[in-house]
Amino acid sequence: MKIKGIFIIIFIAFIIVGVLLLDNYAKALGNSVNIEILIDGVDDVPKAGRIGEPIKFEEYIEMWHSSGGYWIYKDIRIYDTSLNRDLLNENTLADAIKGEFKFEYELDSELYEKLIKTEDLKVVCSTTLKNPTTEDQYRN
Repeated sequence: MKIKGIFIIIFIAFIIVGVLLLDNYAKALGNSVNIEILIDGVDDVPKAGRIGEPIKFEEYIEMWHSSGGYWIYKDIRIYDTSLNRDLLNENTLADAIKGEFKFEYELDSELYEKLIKTEDLKVVCSTTLKNPTTEDQYRN
């Protein structure tokens, strides 16, 4: 009987957590947000209307080189021959990558609340790329 009681308590806790998570998810989906990505130094960046402070985002993709003559990251393989043996050439690298990368960053709750209430959002990014672009020219 004691095990059954513990099981019921755990089950109810899972239901409560699920409901709370769905509530936050529904709040975020409830707004139709128009998001525009801008690159600092390339695009016209608005001077007013800032709702948050700059975030230093230090995520990266670490690729390993195989003795088979290719670079590998998860299920993505980039062969040396497709790079013309020049890993630093951004254009060749962009053409060789056929995968999608997702970077996630945890926002503080105050900024999150401001974001879900905003209808037109402009995200300003900085980059070290030689030829930065916000176009989707490399998508399939």
